[in-house]
Amino acid sequence: MHGHSPRGRQVTDDAVSVAAPISARGEVVAALSIVVRGSSPAAVRPMAPGVRAAARAISRTLSEGPEQA
Repeated sequence: MHGHSPRGRQVTDDAVSVAAPISARGEVVAALSIVVRGSSPAAVRPMAPGVRAAARAISRTLSEGPEQA
């Protein structure tokens, strides 16, 4: 597992996406996804690190709780 999931043609025939899990206190509660025009998962591969980083940042904020956010 790389911490992200690239997918092709699940939205439209000319779109691919990459998603990463968002967790709060150790439990997955959501996912962050981007969709771009392309014909294969390779089209979003360069974006995967940014999607993972954003998902980790959201997860940290959620895990801190409202009193520290």
